[in-house]
Amino acid sequence: MALPSEPRRKFPDYVAPTKVHYDGAHPKAIQVRTCRLVTSLGGIRREHVFDKGTVRIGAMDDNDLVITDETVSRYHCRIVQEEGGYLLCDLGSTNGTFVGGVRVREAFLHSGTIIGLGQSEVQFFASQEKVEIVPSQKNHLGDIIGKNVSDPQPRRCGKYVDGLRTCCEWIRDGAIWVGDRVTT
Repeated sequence: MALPSEPRRKFPDYVAPTKVHYDGAHPKAIQVRTCRLVTSLGGIRREHVFDKGTVRIGAMDDNDLVITDETVSRYHCRIVQEEGGYLLCDLGSTNGTFVGGVRVREAFLHSGTIIGLGQSEVQFFASQEKVEIVPSQKNHLGDIIGKNVSDPQPRRCGKYVDGLRTCCEWIRDGAIWVGDRVTT
């Protein structure tokens, strides 16, 4: 329950999608949605943080979260990040996937939900992190060579491709422009 001084939110467990905050022409920070899964196997508590769209859970080594329990299927379930939150999907597991003690095929998760997988349990938490964007100090990215500079005046530059010099590129505001497209 929200305190009287706090605004009441309609959906308190809703985590907004990843957003980019712009300050002028360049983004300064992004908001990244993360999924944290807490396991407690053999009395050892472990936290696993994922910032990807789909987290696969099961007994096989190629899952994102491997549960070493013989009652957990090879590919037991997955957690999918959607616009409105996180969706848990059972993948036809033998012993089932449970939320709140109820066997489910699909269920939306909220922070603190305990997911039952066979005889194991995983606790789900959703969060959001603000990540500052810092310009790279490196002077190359793949085949592109240069550095981050603020140059309000565009200038023509040349680039050697297979021993031939090309003159169709411009540098403006620290970005390399090829024709009407920018390569950063």
